[in-house]
This record gives sequence, C-alpha cells and structure tokens, in this order.
Amino acid sequence: ESGRSIYVDPAKHKASVHGGLGCTTCHTTIKEYPHAKRIPRVNCASCHAEPAANVPRSAHAALGAQACASCHGGTHEVNRAGKVPGRECISCHGDAVRDYQLSVHATVGKAGAADSPTCQSCHGRAHTALPATDPNSTVSRQKLPLTCGGCHSNPALVARYHIPIARPLEAYELSVHARAMRQGKTQAAICSDCHGNHLILAAGNPAAKIYWGNVPATCGACHTKIFAEYKESVHGRAVAAGLHDAPVCTHCHGEHDILGPDQPNAAISAARLSFATCGRCHGDERLSRKFGFPLDRLPSYADSYHGLASRSGALTVANCASC
Repeated sequence: ESGRSIYVDPAKHKASVHGGLGCTTCHTTIKEYPHAKRIPRVNCASCHAEPAANVPRSAHAALGAQACASCHGGTHEVNRAGKVPGRECISCHGDAVRDYQLSVHATVGKAGAADSPTCQSCHGRAHTALPATDPNSTVSRQKLPLTCGGCHSNPALVARYHIPIARPLEAYELSVHARAMRQGKTQAAICSDCHGNHLILAAGNPAAKIYWGNVPATCGACHTKIFAEYKESVHGRAVAAGLHDAPVCTHCHGEHDILGPDQPNAAISAARLSFATCGRCHGDERLSRKFGFPLDRLPSYADSYHGLASRSGALTVANCASC
C-alpha cells in the first residue's frame, strides 16, 4: 500500500550476516503461511540489546531510524561492519576519510601494519562514539591528548615504527598548554591544533602543519601578534627565504614540553635564554662561518655585568631578549 517493495533477494540475504537465520527467527509472530497482511515490526533489540541501548546516546543518534542501516545496510542484507574506514564511514564522512587515506596513519596501514590506527582507534566503537563537543568523547579537546598518548606513549610501538618523539604525552602534560587546559581553558593547544585531525602528515612532508617552514604559521594560528612580529624579524625573513638553519618557534620554545617563561626549566626563562637558547646557535662555529656572524657575542655577554649577574642567579638582569 505504501509503494515500498517488500521483496527479499534470497541470495543477498544468504550472503548477509543474518544468512543463517530463518524468516521466523525475527518475524516471530508469523505462525502460518500465507501470513497476515500486516505484521508487527521486528524488535531488533531482542538480539542487539547493546547497540539499541548505546546508539541513541551516541553521535550517530542524529541518523534516527536509519542509524543501523546507514552502516550495516538494509534489513535483509545486513553486513558485518568491516575494518573501518571503509564504505561504512565514507558514505557520511567523506572528507575525513579522504584526508585519513593521505595521512601517515593510513600509510603504515597500507604497508601492512596491523596496529595502524583506524576511525575506531580514536573515536571509539560506532555504537558508542560521542561527538567531539562532548567532554566525555575520546576526541574532545579535554580527552584527545590521552587518546593520542594511548599509542604514542607506548614504548614498543614507538620503537617499532621509529617514531622520533618517545614520550610526547608526558612532555605535553608538563607544558603551558596542558596547564591551561587543566585550568579549564579548553581552547589551549592540543595535538590536533598542531598536527591536524585526519590529515596528519610526517614532519618531513612539506605539506605537514609541523614541517619546519610551516611551524610559525601553525603556532601563529593562536599566537597571531607574535607571528606578525616574527615574520618581520631576521629569523622570520630567513625562514621565508628557505634557510633551514634559521630558527622557528620550536627551536626556542620546544615542541611538546613548551614551558612558560616563569618556569625555571623553560628554554626562554630569564636564567637560560642567553646561554642555553640563543647561545646554542649564536655560539655555533659552523653557523658563524656559514652566515658570517661574530662568535664573540655569547662570551662577551658572559663576561659582562649582565652576564655575570645572570650566572649568579639574578633574574631581572638584561638578557638577549631585552636588547
């Protein structure tokens, strides 16, 4: 009467995950044939209690009555969800899956790595995945560092794939960004702000957000005023000219363990700035020969009133940044 076909293709049904079930396994009210013209709707929750309970609370609740069929297919042609991302995710999340397929995560998966991350690795199972805006989501701004750390703080995995940063989560937890997040400042930088979401590329890829020449713009997305000043500096102009020896943000501030200038161990603290940070390049003989800058700047500062005062522990004395 509704014009909707009720034809069931026997071959497709047999090939489906329900292929071993008979019609009356689900349509339990049918006792004879021909059956009544109208029969009650099948209660899928009688077998699938867990998805029936969880999906309405998940991000996929927005799909309404089509939530199950969107991933698994029609009622009589139900497919078991394969290893995602596959057709199940790309049908709705096309841009995300296409970005993922270009990422370093997908690259190792295509090379045969059984433990390469998939959609479920980060978002959780489809039945329980929560929107990123939910603080309890594994990909919320509050939880994402822990999610990434699940793999990137695993020593065996880091060694197996030659990941150059051994304990990024532990380093991040010490940073000014993580401290701000713990104070409830949820716009503080997390992994995805610097590395991207799905299109995560290796640091050596010129298209990566963390590629040497792209780091200033990546940091500048939040630190707009400092980025504008940096671009006009001798360092910023050198980076724009393609000089790979020129420092970007991470050379002075660090990568994951970025500390505030008020912290004694920070590379930019008053006590360490001149000797440990600026001096690392400006006291380098190779760089001095290459770019023609004098090597005596650090020794002359060290022997000056300011340098002597700094080495004796004074924190308010002039350093490189002062001048």
